[in-house]
Amino acid sequence: MSEQGRRFQLSAGQLSLAIALLSLATAMFQGYLNARNMATVTTDISRREAIRTCKEAVEAWFEVKLRIGLMTGTGDDHGTVTVGTAAPERSVDAAIAINRFAALGTVLANTTDQPEMRESYTALSGELARIHASARAEPGKPLASLFEKADRLFGKLNGDCVHWSRGD
Repeated sequence: MSEQGRRFQLSAGQLSLAIALLSLATAMFQGYLNARNMATVTTDISRREAIRTCKEAVEAWFEVKLRIGLMTGTGDDHGTVTVGTAAPERSVDAAIAINRFAALGTVLANTTDQPEMRESYTALSGELARIHASARAEPGKPLASLFEKADRLFGKLNGDCVHWSRGD
């Protein structure tokens, strides 16, 4: 074989090896990009679910306040509801709304590894149960005073929702 044929054989072999190495590098890079994309999608789905649950929790919060107000309330000219005489069917509706809120709070608490959030959400659910009992037992008490502590606890939950929606 001539010197030129040997060089061609050598460079064809090197070219084949270079193409194989480039194909391997491309496949590895595509695998890396795919893994990153899957991590991004998974994080995004988790974030969206947390935001959806937050939205439902906020809706449930206002439903609880409405149901407690309707349970025993009367409205004045400014839309303020004060506690009056309890109606049993409305008390059941309020209890259902409280349990729905507590369930959503549990879902939110389970999405985090922070024990103080779980404790806060549990305390809020307990406070709502206390408000429900107090509204039935103490007719005439303004809702603002009943919900004072619960409003502060809900503010923390709402703040957590804001952080999740921003991706903090």
